[in-house]
Amino acid sequence: MKERYSSLDGLRAFAAIGIAIMHILANIDIEPDKNLLLYGTIIPSLTHFVYLFFMISAFSMCCGYYERMKMGQISMNKFYMKRYQRILPYFALLVLIDCFAPHGVNKHEFSTMSVGAVDIVSPICSQLYESFANLTLCFNLLPNADIKVIGVGWYLGIVFLFYMLFPFFVFMLDNKQRMWKSLILTFAFCFVAINYFYTEKFVNFDVTRHNIIYSAPFFVVGGGIFMYRDVVLSFVRKYRWMMLGVCWMAVVGYWIVSPSEFWFVVIMSVICGLWLCYAIGSKGCILNNKLTHYLSNISMEVYLCHMMAFRGVEMLHLSRYIQQPDIHYWLTCLLTIGAAILFSHIAKYKILPLVEPYLFKQSK
Repeated sequence: MKERYSSLDGLRAFAAIGIAIMHILANIDIEPDKNLLLYGTIIPSLTHFVYLFFMISAFSMCCGYYERMKMGQISMNKFYMKRYQRILPYFALLVLIDCFAPHGVNKHEFSTMSVGAVDIVSPICSQLYESFANLTLCFNLLPNADIKVIGVGWYLGIVFLFYMLFPFFVFMLDNKQRMWKSLILTFAFCFVAINYFYTEKFVNFDVTRHNIIYSAPFFVVGGGIFMYRDVVLSFVRKYRWMMLGVCWMAVVGYWIVSPSEFWFVVIMSVICGLWLCYAIGSKGCILNNKLTHYLSNISMEVYLCHMMAFRGVEMLHLSRYIQQPDIHYWLTCLLTIGAAILFSHIAKYKILPLVEPYLFKQSK
């Protein structure tokens, strides 16, 4: 019987909510006191949940496709069509909304583009170009995809590129010995890139998690944990509370040390890997309940639309009525996350099912 790692639902749910809380703090007009540990350190660090998303994606993909791809039991057409079916309809809906939204970034910023010998200064062109790149889902192939239309969509660019490379990823993880070699080489390539290729000699912009080489170790660690999943499951179920303690000690250690550059990737890989291992073997009600299961099913949708929901909440101008920064912030979080969940639910379960029968017909 295939194992159901149900506590992964909790990780997805908490990651999506945590990233939303972090983004709201970074963009809200009345800021809470950043000198406090909660607002100055803990909440800003929730941005790193995206690395946990990477790792969970790799683990989950291996659960569903690793053996079938090794055995040649799934066609490439079916594999990639399912990826587009899962992501594109909802993402396209958000892109369409953002194109007409009054808060759109490119409505306020003019971008200079060149067509032939003619310079065009047009926010409309900028919006259309970026929207087109989004809809291909291949925009992470660009050297510097600084796309403002659904800005948080950069995550999809990385994940979809991982999907594109997944057959090669399976090759890298063909067996445990090769997995360890691949993991070492992945970290080595990340180190070389950070210290040599991501310097001004080669690029004139900051290269971080938006780049597949930088983020690759998280995917490989997720795949490696998949290969040791039975050992991990047995260990965590036997030493659950000890494992939970180790996870929290690793998080606190990160807050104290605050590593940078390559060592950040190493340490964050360890932290995310520990939490993934804990979730694999945990049956605790905090990560495994009806609410987290529901939120997990729309976690990608909530992640993608939460900033759009935040801009909508901004239009309420709560700061006119609530002057206390903490109350204003947490009420904004509650309304934003609630709106994101509501929109995601309606879009995924009510609107998109009406149009999806007319899309991707050849995959049926």
